[in-house]
Amino acid sequence: MGLEMIDTVAFEQALTAWFAARLDLTVDAEIFRGALPVGESSAAAVIIDGSTVYDDIRPTEYNVQILGRYEDRDDACRLLDGVAALVPAYGVVVGDCRLAYLLTVGTGMPYVSGVGGTLRYYASYNLRCAPRPIRI
Repeated sequence: MGLEMIDTVAFEQALTAWFAARLDLTVDAEIFRGALPVGESSAAAVIIDGSTVYDDIRPTEYNVQILGRYEDRDDACRLLDGVAALVPAYGVVVGDCRLAYLLTVGTGMPYVSGVGGTLRYYASYNLRCAPRPIRI
């Protein structure tokens, strides 16, 4: 198994706060953890959607999706641009973890989809990171 496992819930909360601070968004109002709330028409979410555990000294890797749904396409573009400006990152502290790396896996331009008869613009930025617990 990888070196050390982390508390995924706490890490996802910390990662949401980390992105919120750097993108100038408010947690639980403009950016959420785990999913986009049904009633939010313009918001983003930080979602840990998978992990890879190795049987050697490599740390566990987590797949992270930054997902946005917006009324205005420009806001979706700003989310993607903001995330792109933060990666790659190495050695940053997120909560009680230090990321060995935070890397882009893939992204695209905003796409449009209907929600309840209303068009919304979606943005998705996929990342991979390797958090290691900070021990004092």
